[in-house]
Amino acid sequence: MTQQKRRPKATRSDGEQTRTAILDAAEVLFANNGINATSLRGIMEEAKVSVSLIHYHFGKREDLVRAVILRRIPQFEEERLSMLRRAQAATGDTKLRLLLEAYFLPTILSGTTNSTGMRTYVRFLTQLDLLGEAWADELIAEFFSDFQTRFLHEVGACFPELSETELYWRLHLLLCVGMYTAGGSGRVRKFSGNLVNPNDPKGFIDNLMPSLIAAIRPHRHDGDGPAK
Repeated sequence: MTQQKRRPKATRSDGEQTRTAILDAAEVLFANNGINATSLRGIMEEAKVSVSLIHYHFGKREDLVRAVILRRIPQFEEERLSMLRRAQAATGDTKLRLLLEAYFLPTILSGTTNSTGMRTYVRFLTQLDLLGEAWADELIAEFFSDFQTRFLHEVGACFPELSETELYWRLHLLLCVGMYTAGGSGRVRKFSGNLVNPNDPKGFIDNLMPSLIAAIRPHRHDGDGPAK
């Protein structure tokens, strides 16, 4: 009688490799196709695992999205908060420039010029932010509102004459610049015949940063006197 070979037991290492494969696949597909346009079956095919394993490791779709965020968020937050602390210690024009660098460089420019994984992650965050569904908005608020609040507080400290409404309009401008750059559409680069690459850190700092600094400062409205 032929003895049947036993299948080797799955190890912790196998489980971690499976989780990593699922996260890698989900991150790429969410970034490229959008959250709602990505099916669990598509992730299954990309990761070369079964749908049951996706459910086993992550549960429902929202839990998988949360896991994709959590995998790289410590790197983001550490760098952003470190740069924010540096800005807090500065004064005047230097402080405003450092605040804007803390806002953009770790999440946008580093994300679009470093590893492929980080570039994909930044595009994934952009897709999540644009989704417009309650559960996605709650995730964005959970992981990113603290930095946004601290950032606005420091800008407000630089320019106490700005109202809360004016501060939030300035935040809207920064979000538009950030998300369009992070989205990586390449439209400006193509339209300019590669003359302008928004993902180039030096080009961004040299050309956009002065305009952003000017936009953040208090400015004259129609019928108002000059900005203080």
